[in-house]
Amino acid sequence: MDPADIARLLQAHLKRVGCDPGAADGAWTAPSQKALDSFNRYAGTKFDVKVASLDALDAVRARPDRICPLVCARGQKAVGDRCVQIVCDNKFVLDAQGVCQRRPDPSPQKPKAVSRHEPSPRAPSAPASSEGGKCHTYGGKQYWQ
Repeated sequence: MDPADIARLLQAHLKRVGCDPGAADGAWTAPSQKALDSFNRYAGTKFDVKVASLDALDAVRARPDRICPLVCARGQKAVGDRCVQIVCDNKFVLDAQGVCQRRPDPSPQKPKAVSRHEPSPRAPSAPASSEGGKCHTYGGKQYWQ
């Protein structure tokens, strides 16, 4: 068999048992090697991950069910053999770890105690002159002389 055909078949069977190698294109790249490494870990095998071999193909082909655990995206959970969106009840919200947490109380918080200051006394106005002055208006303002 052609090495690319072996790689393509091995990739297809790795995907079938849940060890996703990416595209089944016959190119034995890092994602394919990582998938075979996962298969080795969960199946208890020790195949060389750097090459797509007939022995590895036979071993993966012999597995009828999923070997590698289902890995779901953030906000999803594994249900059976599928990933489904996590849905929280109305009073809950999904946190960064994918867990439903109680939604924060939307009621406004009471303001903290505020100290009240008495308004500062106004500066005393100039005492009225006993001499009596004249009042002039200029530009809408009043001036005393």
